[in-house]
Amino acid sequence: IVDPVLSRLNLEAHVYDIAKHFLGFLSLGIFPLFVYTVLRSFIDSLGKTRVTMMITLCSLPINLVLNYVFIFGKFGMPALGGVGAGIASALTYWCICIISFIIIHKAAPFSEYGIFLTMYKFSWEACKNMLKIGLPIGFAVFFETSIFAAVTLLMSHFNTVTIASHQAAMNFASLLYMLPLSVS
Repeated sequence: IVDPVLSRLNLEAHVYDIAKHFLGFLSLGIFPLFVYTVLRSFIDSLGKTRVTMMITLCSLPINLVLNYVFIFGKFGMPALGGVGAGIASALTYWCICIISFIIIHKAAPFSEYGIFLTMYKFSWEACKNMLKIGLPIGFAVFFETSIFAAVTLLMSHFNTVTIASHQAAMNFASLLYMLPLSVS
């Protein structure tokens, strides 16, 4: 699926292979990331934002250790470089999803709702009502983040060091953006 996009970026052959495999392994964590997002919203809706903050903070050391293991090949694992970062991120998404499941299932006040005990029928009407609210928000977030991704894609004709430097600068800018956003 990513071949048509990556082939148009005129990447160096080794960068192309790393990007393709990174995205392939990262995609294994997309489903648990989406599930975690729903579970996080449930936790936040009960006013327990500190719980989601702790889960997110737990993801940092998990991702750090997994990156160390898979990028540099520690504890008997092969050194996979950038591809290992994709594996580490996917496994981190699975970990935070499982942690959220356990907290919601076992800890009060979440366990009192018993959301995993009953399977409800799918409702098109409820889905339609949620889409009325969610689609505009989703599009706003999509366009906000896709602008930054578009700049990266436009830079693809530059060499690897230039692109990596741009990514480092974008990460720093994102950090500066997230600090006031978090406070607000």
